[in-house]
Amino acid sequence: MSTHKSDAERIAGTRNLARYFVENPQISAILLILVMVWGYFGLTGMPQRKDPYLAVRVAMVLCPWTGIDAERVEQQVTRRLEQAIAGNTHVKRILSTTRTGLSAITVELTEDIEETGEIFDDIDMRLRAVLDLPEGAGPVVFMKDFGDTAALMLTVASPPVSEVEADLRSREVVRVMDDLRVKAAAAGHGDGRVSLAVVFSHSASHSLVRRLTDLLAAHLREQGMLTDTLVYAGPNLVIIDGSSRATDDELRAA
Repeated sequence: MSTHKSDAERIAGTRNLARYFVENPQISAILLILVMVWGYFGLTGMPQRKDPYLAVRVAMVLCPWTGIDAERVEQQVTRRLEQAIAGNTHVKRILSTTRTGLSAITVELTEDIEETGEIFDDIDMRLRAVLDLPEGAGPVVFMKDFGDTAALMLTVASPPVSEVEADLRSREVVRVMDDLRVKAAAAGHGDGRVSLAVVFSHSASHSLVRRLTDLLAAHLREQGMLTDTLVYAGPNLVIIDGSSRATDDELRAA
């Protein structure tokens, strides 16, 4: 003969975590306080940075040899610099581009490297040890501080643009900045460069934007914020590029 338990008997005999905390509220309160204290110390002890740290594993080597054709630059400059760079075991890839009067080499480190400073310093010393370059070639400029580039982003009200147009504009900005950096390096001013890009709509006055940009460049030079400035003025784009030792805050204040 089977027996059936009443609901009261079932409830009295059932035990679970929720019921335990309901019947023991003091333990619930203590655990809640411990979790809040743990969260407070976890939040205050969390590392905080203005910008996230990104290990930059790419550097560029530029060596001008004014007036010499690309083939001679390749044989007598690029090859020797590549051999010096390859002496470091942490180099993953070496890509070189040789133009008339200029050798440009891109260096990429292996992905297991987190602290790249010592590796780049070693490559820099190896490049400085190359003393058998042809007469008139140089100086060798080693650009390793891509991660320290100061960027000033000025946002103004403008008509909305499509994602395609925004992507095309950003690609144009990068291309022009690269060209300006190559020209600066060829003139021996490749270190510590900063750029200010002004992208404006078709409805804006190009001549007015150019005049304002020239005034801004002159002001930054007078304040000692920029030297060796290069200015590019194209369709819907103006870029000021120059050498600077000023901090981000000093550039914004200027």
